[in-house]
Amino acid sequence: MLRDRLKRMNHLHTVIGVVLGWLLFTVCFSGSVAMFYDEMVDWEDPGARRLSTDVPRIAINPMIDDFIHRYEGEVTNLFLSLPGSEAPYYRLFGSFKTEDGTSERETQRYDLVTGEAIGAKLDGPATWLLRFHQNLQIERRLGRSLVGIAGVFMLVSLLTGVIIHRKILKDLYKLRWHRSMHLKWKDLHTGLGVWTLPFSITISFTGAILGLVVLFLPILALLAFKGDQEAAIQAITGPPIEASGVAAPMAPLEDLLNRIDSETPYRADGVALEHYGDSNARYKVFADADSELVRFVQVDANAVTGEYDPPSLLFGGLPQSPVGRVYAAITPLHYGTYGGMLLKVVYYFVGMVVTLSIAIGTLIYLERRLDGPIGHRSRGFYVAISRINAGLTAGLALASIAIFYTDRLWGMLSADRSYASALAFLSIWAAAIVWALVVRHPRNTARQLLAGTALFCLGLPVLDMATAPGAPQTHAALVVNAVIFVSGALLGAYLLVSRQAERRTQQAPTSALVATQQHPVAQNR
Repeated sequence: MLRDRLKRMNHLHTVIGVVLGWLLFTVCFSGSVAMFYDEMVDWEDPGARRLSTDVPRIAINPMIDDFIHRYEGEVTNLFLSLPGSEAPYYRLFGSFKTEDGTSERETQRYDLVTGEAIGAKLDGPATWLLRFHQNLQIERRLGRSLVGIAGVFMLVSLLTGVIIHRKILKDLYKLRWHRSMHLKWKDLHTGLGVWTLPFSITISFTGAILGLVVLFLPILALLAFKGDQEAAIQAITGPPIEASGVAAPMAPLEDLLNRIDSETPYRADGVALEHYGDSNARYKVFADADSELVRFVQVDANAVTGEYDPPSLLFGGLPQSPVGRVYAAITPLHYGTYGGMLLKVVYYFVGMVVTLSIAIGTLIYLERRLDGPIGHRSRGFYVAISRINAGLTAGLALASIAIFYTDRLWGMLSADRSYASALAFLSIWAAAIVWALVVRHPRNTARQLLAGTALFCLGLPVLDMATAPGAPQTHAALVVNAVIFVSGALLGAYLLVSRQAERRTQQAPTSALVATQQHPVAQNR
């Protein structure tokens, strides 16, 4: 009975790895890279870097008025992002309803010292990689749902992995370096999976919630509100404030922000402007909660009088209940925003270890079918899958770092920077897969692609200084350069060590045979 149960669990664990292994690898790898989204945004825009943004706030309302009158149509959503170390300028985002009923989203940057409008920053590699992690760069609801489903199956895979490894604590330190490649991969897969288990459970659970929330809301609306999604949202966040239709002067926003900074323990990061210019207008001020397990701190204020309510530590003003706190903790737990830069670095490297464990699991499956009696397909089929696997996994790493080179050398000059990032990323990734199909040995292909990845990582700081010699090395830029350089150094060291170990393994049988032939006792046997 127990044996049959373990066999079924092992089969389920294998099926999930085979069917969703590439998707899980892609989501985990891109998510690890996206940990430094804010820092990468600063890195890819060297012309806007500033060593310090600690300057007195200037009048903000004239910027808002300029933005509203700059575009045609009725403004329906308005958000102001305040200057920070990663984005040292004011940014206004707005949705404008046109005459034909469609909505156009616009953005504009303003200098933090003069308040003058400056060129809008086009989305570059950082945004591409973040969106690739969140929705695979396909239709938003479909993409996020697929990522959420991947998180659910990763949880199941983790659970089955724990169940089938009966001696999990005993095998925690087992690593048979001098045995076959299959045993080494098996020990690595088990060890890395166990050591990163708490992190993997946290990331997969929170990722599943963040991904599937786009499906939960329509289902909730269908079951409880007859399909009315707006009613479902209002049931959670409360009814919205309606515009009165009466114009009124707005309180100086910079005065409100200065008071919040001085009178509360939080520093404002952004403001949602509701019904700006109306007598019922509201300022919703948001601040990062770096030491709290909440997405952000929210301060609601009357935009006419400038009076504000006490800060709320929960997402969107959700009630302080166990459910509200759990939901509020999901985003910071997933993106590691509650513990400063050190925690983000830990998330990045542990996430890469989880990604490596997923890749090793796929290799174990393929190796057993290439060199063993297991498998119902021809050897040629598994060889082709092995080649595709090498190009897809190692090629993803190469494409993710190479687009920073193509963006700095070409994308920044393109009229559509986001398209340039997409074209470069997909072209490099596809070329890596084609190269893997051409080269006979998948292991050599993976080694070549990873060597190129390591070289690109090591050269990133040189690229930054060579192409933007006058740009200051801000904290964000230094973090990106340092983390990527260390990643390249670790990857290069791994490739060298693994190559030397492989050569020793290949030479060992020959040396043993020669020694046996020369030994006098062996000759007499």
